[in-house]
Amino acid sequence: MGVVNAYVSVPPDRLDAEPPEPVFDIDKAGDDLADLLSDAPHDVIDGDRLTPAQVAASAGFLAATPWASLDHDLPDDEAGYVRDHYERLRAFFAEAAEAGHGVVIVQC
Repeated sequence: MGVVNAYVSVPPDRLDAEPPEPVFDIDKAGDDLADLLSDAPHDVIDGDRLTPAQVAASAGFLAATPWASLDHDLPDDEAGYVRDHYERLRAFFAEAAEAGHGVVIVQC
């Protein structure tokens, strides 16, 4: 739980370039989210660079997967923390997909 994954949305022509500073991170919720999202079409937690097509597919999956539908057995205090980061992740991917961007995931 020591690694923090951070995200930045980039235009397709900048996907292979050095990414700008990440826009947000999922703090220490990454391990729990990785477990909860193991059925996602692409790795939105520990992935590296996602193409616009992968971002669109991931955004669709996240939009169709509300928190309540995820099978989790987290304690209530931890569940709220992970849920907040999940909702932010869903919104981030929706915005990136709408813009036609790719996503770069960096570990801090």
